[in-house]
Amino acid sequence: MAALLSEEVEEVGRLQRSSQRQTDYFAEQLERDDAKRAKQHNHPTTTATTTTEVLNDASMGNAVAASREDDSEMLDQQQTNMQGTVAEPSELQPALTSEGGENSPAVFVDEAMVSAVWAKFVNMNLIESGPVNQQADDTGEFLYPDVYDQVTGRTLEPGLLAKARSEELGYIRKYGVYRKVPFEQAKARTGRPPIRTKWVDLDKGDAEHPAYRSRRVAMEVKKSWQATAFAGTPPLEALRFLCSLATSLSAENTEADPLCLSFLDITRAHFRAPATRELYVEIADEDQVAGEPRMCGELLMSMYGTQDAAQNWERHYTRFLVGLGFVAGMGSACLFVHTARGIRIDVHGDDFTSLGRENELLWLEAEFKKEFEVKTQGILGPKPHHSKSARVLGRLVTFTDQGLEYEADPRHAEIMVAECGLAFPGRAITPGVNRPRQEKESAKLTAADATAYRSISMRGQYLSADRPDISFSTKELARSLQQPDEEDWRALERLCSYLSAHPRLVWHFDWQQQPEHFTMFTDSDDAGCLKTRSSTSSGHLVHGQHLLKHYSSTQKQLSLSSGESEFYAAVKAASVGLGAVNMAEDLGFSLGCAIGSDASASISLTSRIGHGKTKHIHRNFLWIQQRVREGLITIFKVGTADNPSDLGTKHLSQQVMQHLLSLLNLHFATGHNTLALKAQLG
Repeated sequence: MAALLSEEVEEVGRLQRSSQRQTDYFAEQLERDDAKRAKQHNHPTTTATTTTEVLNDASMGNAVAASREDDSEMLDQQQTNMQGTVAEPSELQPALTSEGGENSPAVFVDEAMVSAVWAKFVNMNLIESGPVNQQADDTGEFLYPDVYDQVTGRTLEPGLLAKARSEELGYIRKYGVYRKVPFEQAKARTGRPPIRTKWVDLDKGDAEHPAYRSRRVAMEVKKSWQATAFAGTPPLEALRFLCSLATSLSAENTEADPLCLSFLDITRAHFRAPATRELYVEIADEDQVAGEPRMCGELLMSMYGTQDAAQNWERHYTRFLVGLGFVAGMGSACLFVHTARGIRIDVHGDDFTSLGRENELLWLEAEFKKEFEVKTQGILGPKPHHSKSARVLGRLVTFTDQGLEYEADPRHAEIMVAECGLAFPGRAITPGVNRPRQEKESAKLTAADATAYRSISMRGQYLSADRPDISFSTKELARSLQQPDEEDWRALERLCSYLSAHPRLVWHFDWQQQPEHFTMFTDSDDAGCLKTRSSTSSGHLVHGQHLLKHYSSTQKQLSLSSGESEFYAAVKAASVGLGAVNMAEDLGFSLGCAIGSDASASISLTSRIGHGKTKHIHRNFLWIQQRVREGLITIFKVGTADNPSDLGTKHLSQQVMQHLLSLLNLHFATGHNTLALKAQLG
């Protein structure tokens, strides 16, 4: 609620700043034009009513008084000598074009100059991103006034923004993304006008280290889902699996010749993939040529925002990697292995995370640089000359003497705490508490508060992928997205207070011997929801001592007993475990899967064949019995106190939660990671 008031104040301030910048610009521009005109016609700037007076008074009121210091003296002199009537904007053109008469008896007229200046004023109001082919001032404020970060909503600095947009247009020309054709050709060829485009601007850095990025993005409407436009995304556990392999000693990974990590980022990846459809797009105003008919662009390469851009890029890099000797995965087409060179790659969009020996990774980097423009963060490894830290997919990865550390981007927690507007943050010792059963429903949130609730909750849901301690809390908050009430808001405040006190949770991938199988821990909370009596499934996938994946989810079917809910949880765990086995095979490893449960009834049901007495259980859940019989999955008993999956089933005490986190080798950290960026808060 406090955030909404802050937004209104910020909006008022934004409008004031926008008006002031336009005022300053026109005051300077018109002053220069007056001086030039007076010089050409041998008239001093101290003659009767000037064009500067008319335009300033008509469109900006007292703006001259607020102009920049370096022009104040000249403008004061002009104001001292100004006389005559004030014209309204609608009267400006007739007044200026009259050679005499009652409209403007004392106005000196320069029709060409006035028309040009007035055209600039009109363009400022009609053109979204600034005048076409207009020279910006030194700060870029004229060309790009008040453009906002698409993520944070903060006003972007005009000079850096102008540079970022210019760089984007440079890449469009460099890679021949489109060829300019007459605007009418699009409709003649396709029966519709060109696809609209827009600028997407954001700062990927922070206030101390700005990293502006501008993209010209097509706005192709996705009318229906098409399998032909599908592009895969690898599971997040694939990245963590590579981190685990880098710190798991084996015949392939020795202290003398260790496996290292490499992070390659392809610059303007989609611009490198040829277009596969005849598409026409609007081109930016900055790319139009003044005085020529308006043009559009026929795409020759893929453009961000078109339906098949991601698939075209996937097809392009797959062809490139296969040409180098890599084999694409069957379970995930985003995973690759080069058996001869011992390189594994996880591809997430334009980010390539690779595992291999140093000399092989250097070879791979050289091959990439032959084909693409690449940004690299060096070779991450244990030796002294290796890089020790990197940012990948927003996560922070650091090599230490004990192994490797991994943590979430801390900015998400900072933003959640700030947007929640806590009066006393940092007091909660756990992310949530069990709610008592209420006889009376709590009041629903207002529309504005409900929107804020959804925004903060979904950011928390994204953060929970790297924070097992909050996975159950964020899952419960997400269940109330449709109609959140005041109790839900208090639960959200509790979570944000906890994150304020515990902003960092570090995953430790300590050195270990290469395991022979994955371990999947599973647990459930039978009928834990007091409203629906639904149960919760929780699971944690580990590779030796390294956590790779976790989840907390509400079971869709109601259970008749705790044993049945534990069985459903085991079925989900088996599915996740077999997915991990397939992921390992895609990367050239053959590993088994073991499932640990603390429920004897669940172990009994998964280890036999058929329903037994539980004939109401649908047969589509019984496939796990066959996998256990085939030996693809093994089941073992784990003590309740030492089952880490209890984390995702319910709210726990601080002592129990910290014990289970330590079993997963997760530990809270204080201070600020030197690699982390700071959140830019409004």
